[in-house]
Amino acid sequence: MEEGKALLQAKDRLEKEVEEVQRYLSRDDVASFRVVDRDGFPNSNVDMIYAIRNAQHRLRCLQTDHTAVMQQIESCLLRLHAASREEKAATQAPQHTKTSKQAPPASQVVAVVDEVTHGSPAHEAGFHVGDIVTTFGSCTHKDGDALTPQEVLLQMQTVVKANMDRSVPVVVYREGEGIVQLAVTPRQWDGPGLLGCHLIPAK
Repeated sequence: MEEGKALLQAKDRLEKEVEEVQRYLSRDDVASFRVVDRDGFPNSNVDMIYAIRNAQHRLRCLQTDHTAVMQQIESCLLRLHAASREEKAATQAPQHTKTSKQAPPASQVVAVVDEVTHGSPAHEAGFHVGDIVTTFGSCTHKDGDALTPQEVLLQMQTVVKANMDRSVPVVVYREGEGIVQLAVTPRQWDGPGLLGCHLIPAK
């Protein structure tokens, strides 16, 4: 935070000085000044020549410094954004329900999580590789359902697309913990897809 404030102050200071130098160079007497007169002889006003060249050089230096500071500000903002996302992911702990540690029957399994990308919506929601999904929004398997893996996948895709930027309740079975209740919000993020995880539909 202190680094960001210092960079912003440096940016403001550079922009103010750039403005002052540009104001000087745009003055009528400066803008119309010629190093060589109409007859081709060097202008005798050495002080003016020196002042203008010095101002032009200073302007180039200030613009270079300003570009460097802006790059540092961008880098600082990216770090702050990444830290904020990690903090958000750490505070969004899943709600655990430990009423049962017995794995659900195959007939109730919707899908299995086999990949979770760091920083994704699924990661922030607390998905773990190996989680057995029994409820994904309105998508559930009831005893007697005879859906193909393709039909299960289509159901989950429908739930995701219908709930862009809205929380979707998810219930999983996690080895060693039992039933875990999660909530994931499908959204655009830095990676592919809207969840950032790979689900294998139940067979």
